[in-house]
Amino acid sequence: MIEVIIKSPACDESIEFLDRICEKTLMQAGFEDWRSISFAVHEIIINGIEATKQKCNENSSDKVITLKIYAKEDEVEIHVEDEGDGMDKGRLDKVNEMDFEDVLGDESGRGLLMVKHFVDKIWCEIGAKHSVKIQKRRGRNNE
Repeated sequence: MIEVIIKSPACDESIEFLDRICEKTLMQAGFEDWRSISFAVHEIIINGIEATKQKCNENSSDKVITLKIYAKEDEVEIHVEDEGDGMDKGRLDKVNEMDFEDVLGDESGRGLLMVKHFVDKIWCEIGAKHSVKIQKRRGRNNE
């Protein structure tokens, strides 16, 4: 098992850094579909940073985004925690019922739809911090 927990400032400059950590961890753990999983995580990281910026009126330099990767023999579970207001459960439920055609003309919503396409499970938890979690079992091809 590989476990990685890293905190980074909630700013655009952290996106590439967190992306690389995710990619390298998934490659090290031997996930053949590391690219699609990493893409899903990338979308969640962007959403988390944007949510934190919105809550803090763009002054998010003292806020963090946390990436947690738990790569096991048969699956990987990844958590992205941010300090934004969180996503209401209704929005995630709506995403789980939609297809790409439903959001082609919309300004938002496509990223989470892509995430849903590449993983086996997506859910969120709201507490002191907002957390979006995904799970992907090894060998299940969602592409």
